[in-house]
Amino acid sequence: MRQRTWRGRRRVAIAALVIAGAALSGSALFALTPPPAGGLDNWSIPVNVNAPNGLSSISCPTPSFCGAVDVGDFGWSHALTFDGTGWSAPLRVIQNDEIFGVSCASSSFCVAVTGKGSALTYNGTSWAPPVSIDPGNYLNSVSCPTSTFCMATDFAGDVLRFNGTNWSAPARIDSIYNNLEAVSCPTTTFCVAVDGVGAGVAGNVVTFDGGSWSAPARVDARAALGTVSCPTTTFCAALDLAGNSVTWNGTSWSAPVAIDSFNNFLVAVSCSASTFCVAVDQAGNELTFNGTGWSAPVSVDAGNYPAAISCPSPAFCVIGDQRGNALTAPALGSMPAFFVSNVSMPVAIRGVKYHVQLYATQQGAASDAWIHDRWQLLSGGRSLPRGLRLTKKGLRWNGVISGTPLRRDVPGTYTFTIQASVHTPRGQPPITATEVLTLKLS
Repeated sequence: MRQRTWRGRRRVAIAALVIAGAALSGSALFALTPPPAGGLDNWSIPVNVNAPNGLSSISCPTPSFCGAVDVGDFGWSHALTFDGTGWSAPLRVIQNDEIFGVSCASSSFCVAVTGKGSALTYNGTSWAPPVSIDPGNYLNSVSCPTSTFCMATDFAGDVLRFNGTNWSAPARIDSIYNNLEAVSCPTTTFCVAVDGVGAGVAGNVVTFDGGSWSAPARVDARAALGTVSCPTTTFCAALDLAGNSVTWNGTSWSAPVAIDSFNNFLVAVSCSASTFCVAVDQAGNELTFNGTGWSAPVSVDAGNYPAAISCPSPAFCVIGDQRGNALTAPALGSMPAFFVSNVSMPVAIRGVKYHVQLYATQQGAASDAWIHDRWQLLSGGRSLPRGLRLTKKGLRWNGVISGTPLRRDVPGTYTFTIQASVHTPRGQPPITATEVLTLKLS
């Protein structure tokens, strides 16, 4: 199982120079501690949507659409999407490369950037082949307020601009030794990029005004800045590697404010307004900003190493972690207490091996509340293409549809009903979740 992947590889190296002995904490797989005043309430439990790969970046332009990416394994990196109710199966989009950032301006436009200097675009249906835009450099962040404007950053101090058709050549805006870490653009005329000075001993911001970039300005003398989010041109929040936050009010940056233990390692922040931000750390905590201050850290994903967060509004946030889990807050209210959490089925092809995992999730339940579960086809299996079957495999809450559709099967859409059930330790009646799924066979 991968841990400390994506930008965390570089950040951990920087943090080791700045904070000797920094350590990550780990505890139970699921932790649902009630938050203090100011923290978010009603987080879902972690739902695995991308095993065995960890999620590296998430972007949600609305509560009904998110794009997510991973750093991959076994030679491939993947992308997946959320439609407001469930996640698609991970899709292989690039080979022998790692995806470190994604930004979605809408449900029909996303851009992802990779460690080998490539960019990929999504059009609402499919991902285009990768395009090399910064060969030899490590692209780590991208921000797209519209489908005709994106900014990407690399570790060499360069930015690249997308105009809807083409990417510009890399333009140096910062020292090669400062390692641009992240960029956020709420509009086409305002962006903020953050860096780690030298060996990570301080943090600069570099600002774009629609025409040019400013010189780097020191705003944090405590540690390298690792992440930034700007919902408007008059507010930004940036976090450093030592547990501090700095904010922009449209005129100036605040002094660093300690909001978290340096041992917890803040990794991501997302702000949907000047009065609402959520940050996550690798210890599994979330921290919420209400316009005047930050809540205390609240454990929501302990032991799973959160890596990314996106909050399109104060009413909805998604966390992605390095074990391939996604969490939502508030927990999706339209879902029952026990539900099948991924309902999008990838296309099956006759004569080609097929494999997709299904997950049943119990909102608010600890992992040890389950003794065993069962997956079954209520339709008796006749509604699946021949050669496919539903089985239970792996973790306790996993079901698997796998096999090889027969070449004589009729192409088309197959509709079938599945049911997952679980018994509680106290001998209570089984809890069941029923879902109607469709599978396209070509």
